[in-house]
Amino acid sequence: MKYRPGKKLIQVCGILLLLSIFSFYSSLVIWIMAVILCHTGFRCYRDYQFLKTSFASLEIERISPNTVGRDKEFKISLVLKNSNSHSLTGEIRDIIPENCHPEFMLQFFEVSADSTHELPEITYNIPKRGQFQFGPVWIRLNSSFQLLEAQKSYSCKHKIKVLPEIFCSEEGLMKTAEAEMSLRDKLTKSRQHHIGTDFDSLSEFRQGDDFRRIDWKTTARVGYPIVRRYQIERHRDVMILIDSGRLMGAGGGQGTKLDCAVDAGLMLSRVALAGGDRCGLGIFSDKVNCYLPPVYGLSSLRSITDMAYHVQPQWTESDFGQIFSTLQLRQPKRSLIII
Repeated sequence: MKYRPGKKLIQVCGILLLLSIFSFYSSLVIWIMAVILCHTGFRCYRDYQFLKTSFASLEIERISPNTVGRDKEFKISLVLKNSNSHSLTGEIRDIIPENCHPEFMLQFFEVSADSTHELPEITYNIPKRGQFQFGPVWIRLNSSFQLLEAQKSYSCKHKIKVLPEIFCSEEGLMKTAEAEMSLRDKLTKSRQHHIGTDFDSLSEFRQGDDFRRIDWKTTARVGYPIVRRYQIERHRDVMILIDSGRLMGAGGGQGTKLDCAVDAGLMLSRVALAGGDRCGLGIFSDKVNCYLPPVYGLSSLRSITDMAYHVQPQWTESDFGQIFSTLQLRQPKRSLIII
C-alpha cells in the first residue's frame, strides 16, 4: 500500500508556508501554526486508519471470458464488494496487456456501505493470437478528510486465450458445419483412383475382378472362386508440422505466415478428428519446440489447440532435419505428413 498527500493536505501546507512569512512580525502566528499542525496531524492519523481499514474490507472480482477470437470484441467488467460500514470513493485502473485495444483503462467509482458495485463493461479486442494476462488491478481511495490518498494493487489477474477467429467463433463453426451438410446433400460422382489396402470381406468372384485377389485357400474349401475385398484406408495417422522459424514471421495478408499456418493447422486437425482419423502436431524452428503424437477423437482437439494457438515466430533458421529425425523415432507407423 502506498500513501501520498491529498489535495487538502497540500492546501494546508501552502497556508502554513504563507503564515511562516508573517511569523517574523507576530508571535501569535506561531501559535496559530502550531494549532493547525496539531489539528492536521490528528486528522491525517484518522485518514490513515480509515484507508487501512477500507482497503482491508474491499474485495474485487473480474468477469471475463476465458477464450476469445482474434480481433473480435469482448467485454470485461470489474465488481467491487465493500464490507465496511462507510461508503468508498476512488479510482480504479486495470493493467492491460500489450497488443490490446484500448491500451489504458481508468474508471471512477463509488461503493456504498455493505454493498456490491459492478463497474460498466469495457469492450476490448486483441488482434494477435496467444495468451494475454489482464491485471493486476490498482485502486486509489480517497480518505474521509481528503488529507491523504492511498493506492493498493489487487492480484486480480486473469489469462485469456486468443484463438483464430473462425476456429473460436461459434458462428464460424456453424457456417462450416452448414457447408459440410450442403455438400453431403448434393448428388456427386466420385472416382477412386486406387484400390484400398485394408481388408474388408470375402465374396464370390464376379466378372471383372482381379485374379490376383483370389483367396485360394477359401476357394479350395468352398469349391468356387472367392476373392478378397479391400476398402480405402480409414483411421489413418495425420501429422501436421508447423514451421515457426524466421521466414514464417513475414506478412501473409492476414497476420504473419505463421498465423496462416496455425489457422490452417487447427482447422485441418478438427476436420481430421471429426472424420475418425488420428491427428498429431509438431512445431519446430531450429529445434523441435513441441511434439504431440497422433491422438484420437474430437475431445483431443483441446490439447492440439493448447499447443498451437500461442506459437510465435522465432528468429532462427528452421532445421527440417530435427523434425524429420523425430518423426523417424516417434512415428514409425505409415502416416500422412502435412508441413
